[in-house]
Amino acid sequence: MHVLTRILGILDLFDPDRPFWTSEQIMEATGFSRPTTFRYLKELRQSGLLARFGGGYVLGAKAVKLDHVIRQSDPLLHLFQPILGRLRDDTECDAIFATLLGDDFFATIHEQGGAAIVNWSRGRPMPLTRGAGGLAVLAALPAAQQKRFLAQAGLEGDALATFRAQLKAIAKQGYAVSLGALDDDNVGIAVPVLLAGAPPAALILVMSHKRYQTSDLAVIAGMLQRCRAEMIAAYAPVERKAD
Repeated sequence: MHVLTRILGILDLFDPDRPFWTSEQIMEATGFSRPTTFRYLKELRQSGLLARFGGGYVLGAKAVKLDHVIRQSDPLLHLFQPILGRLRDDTECDAIFATLLGDDFFATIHEQGGAAIVNWSRGRPMPLTRGAGGLAVLAALPAAQQKRFLAQAGLEGDALATFRAQLKAIAKQGYAVSLGALDDDNVGIAVPVLLAGAPPAALILVMSHKRYQTSDLAVIAGMLQRCRAEMIAAYAPVERKAD
């Protein structure tokens, strides 16, 4: 494993559920020796990516700065945020744009607007095999990529066959629905968003179970598909410029 990969792997330990780590905990989680761990932590501190706090480490100022840069410069954020804002206003539900970057699937745009309490905010990785967004993306992936992610999920035998049948049905109907898969009280409806030159993504609408019971699923799916068409149209000039 390359040294840079090993150093940056330490940053992957930090998340909203566990934002604080001691050096001993980092050694145990990574398997690095004590000298190696302290050398890597020193590099991360000096770069500003980690900071000392209360006898351990938290993400540093550089991480905050990088998030600010992304928010200001991400072309998809600027193109799609107004579209998601209108979807939120029209439905009074949370509208989310989630992207598959490498092996991580997470929200990059989150327009909050409904009564549902959504715990999967911007930047928090979501499971691909649970939740409407992940299912919509998986169903739209080429077979080889889909196979790799299903292998990572540990699916095999009858469970794998059943899951593949579910993905096939999602691909046929064009959208995915999940009830309480990520948050017990919520329902997610999602469509895949595939843009040339951009990572696979999903447009997700999240609402409470109560709201879902009085909603017309076909109407909601149609709204998501129209929003996706707006996103594709907004992205077209960027795609042509890249060519």
